[in-house]
Amino acid sequence: VATTNTFASIGSGYSNKAVAALTDSVTGLSANTTYFVRVRAQTSGGTSSNSPPASQLTPPAAPPGLAASTVTATNFNLSWRAVAGASTYRLDVSTDSGCSTFVSGYSNLTVATTNSAVTGLTNSTTYYSRVRAVNSAGATSDNSSTLSTATAAAASAPTISGITPTSGQLSVAFTAGSSGGLDITDYEYSLNGGAYTSAGQTTSPIVITGLTNGTSYTVTIRAVNSDGSRGEASAGVSSTPRTIPVAPTGLTVTPGNTQLTASFTAPSDNGGSAITNY
Repeated sequence: VATTNTFASIGSGYSNKAVAALTDSVTGLSANTTYFVRVRAQTSGGTSSNSPPASQLTPPAAPPGLAASTVTATNFNLSWRAVAGASTYRLDVSTDSGCSTFVSGYSNLTVATTNSAVTGLTNSTTYYSRVRAVNSAGATSDNSSTLSTATAAAASAPTISGITPTSGQLSVAFTAGSSGGLDITDYEYSLNGGAYTSAGQTTSPIVITGLTNGTSYTVTIRAVNSDGSRGEASAGVSSTPRTIPVAPTGLTVTPGNTQLTASFTAPSDNGGSAITNY
């Protein structure tokens, strides 16, 4: 075994090494180095000439410096230092420290640069990453050291402290929950279990407009973090938009002995809630 095809520089321990079998392991080599191998057959009658040499490029070194940055509730970025002779890198991301259960799309993922975003993760979860270098011959290095990275927590549920109904709208007061370690950039509300709508604000109260008087709405709200992740939803609280009724009509007054009898027609619109008195 030598580093040149002229076999001018023979590897230590691999000069005229006797091998009884048809296979042998060559160890103690340098990373990303091309080695040349030849073999001769030996019998009691003598030794053959050399076989044609075969060459093999050894794997590059394992990538050092694996690190995580920009950690959010659902993503993080990985980076590592370049390795001499590497043409690409292969990345694994797992949910267990032994790297046996891989995140979808992140098993033996080929990466052309020394960094990669890892996306679509679950908040408050620890992930384990490792990377290998690949050279032009397809030889793969050992794994880098395994890196443990925990995603941030999503915001906890806010608490609706009260809802004030007025005509066609509800004013929803709330107390924020934990931010999960990331800035809260918005709140969203849902009516009667429907899709969430941006409130466009981070403070209490949230005023929801365009509602129908006399219709009950169950409101839930949730926080939106700076990375776009959605927090837990609050418990639902119900309220009904309403306003004052319109005036009664058809008032007539009939006089009697020491009294007047007033008759009228009930309002055509009670403003969204039952009339309890006149």
